[in-house]
Amino acid sequence: MKRLAGLSAAVLLVVLLAGLGAAQGVADLVERARPAVAIVVARTGSGLSQGSGFVYDARGFLLTAAHVVEGAGEVAVRLPNRRPMLAVVAQTSRSIDVAALRVGEEGLPFIPLAAGRPRDVIGFDDLTVTRGIVSRVLVDQGLLQFDASVNLGNSGGPVLNGRGEAVGIVVGGIRGAAGINFAVLSEAARDVARLALQAPFAPTTPPVVPVQPTPGPSPVPTPAATPAPGEWRLIGSKGPTPRNTEIRTPVNLAIREARYRVEGGVLYVQIELYERPTGDAQIRVFWRLPGSQSPAWVLLYHLASRRFVFGRYAFDEGRRVFRVDPVAVSGIGVSITGSLIDVSVPVAALQPDSPDWEIQVATAYLTPDNLYRGVDWLPWTRIRL
Repeated sequence: MKRLAGLSAAVLLVVLLAGLGAAQGVADLVERARPAVAIVVARTGSGLSQGSGFVYDARGFLLTAAHVVEGAGEVAVRLPNRRPMLAVVAQTSRSIDVAALRVGEEGLPFIPLAAGRPRDVIGFDDLTVTRGIVSRVLVDQGLLQFDASVNLGNSGGPVLNGRGEAVGIVVGGIRGAAGINFAVLSEAARDVARLALQAPFAPTTPPVVPVQPTPGPSPVPTPAATPAPGEWRLIGSKGPTPRNTEIRTPVNLAIREARYRVEGGVLYVQIELYERPTGDAQIRVFWRLPGSQSPAWVLLYHLASRRFVFGRYAFDEGRRVFRVDPVAVSGIGVSITGSLIDVSVPVAALQPDSPDWEIQVATAYLTPDNLYRGVDWLPWTRIRL
């Protein structure tokens, strides 16, 4: 912690000019946001990694770039006019390069998250102001490109709109190409921020950092008890294998991890891929009763049309393919943010005779012969509703 206090870092604020009619408006916006912008220092096996971050929830939660804290054994943050604080990595996504941190103090000044498509920006590098514009908003990749000055140590800083809300997190630029810098849109980082809110602050234990996956599916034990409402449980995870990283398909549909939770009579399933899905892809979720050889229910989400179908599973013996007999159910939802797919299904839709079910998630893509070919999947896993 003493080493952190002696470090100097350029903390970056990128502020949208749209809606700010005068220089005084920009100055006021910066003055309001500055107390929530932090220096982030991570101690790794190879030394210190340094970047920026910002508080997005007053209860002690910050966002930064994932590469700043990757592999860290200790993380510390320092807000203006405050003592350095130990932090834990509460949630991370390497695919979009965003991590959420938690510190042990509450009542912190914060910058709320917002979605937006920015235009002009100003970059604040310590006390130096640089002006620039947003060159592109890459919605499919969850990124915005801008040309405001970004220097070493700026990764993780916020991009603000005229209301003082964060619409992006700076993640870096192209080496050797001046004025080509990128930020992850806050909308793409929203799930990382939301999941982190459930993480406890435990600085006496090693911080939660991304675990290097092992080849093949990881076995998941059968839940011994009904999960607490809102508690996320692991469905399964997969590391890089020839099947899910080297298979040559028009789209990348390799599954990194899947989890579920039950709250308010709704089953929430979250699937994280290695990259954002594109093209004519299909996301699949199957349910069956323990001991059954065939699924009872299936949900198919078609990425190209952004439509889904939910219903009973049926197998066509003649064509050797399965089909879905649709069932009209209200309250089902599917959304994609970056590489995260969120599915919500009312528990009542499964017509459960038992609290114990098995679930499988999978991905597929449309082949030239107009059939969907499976790309990646996790093994069947028992869950409790």
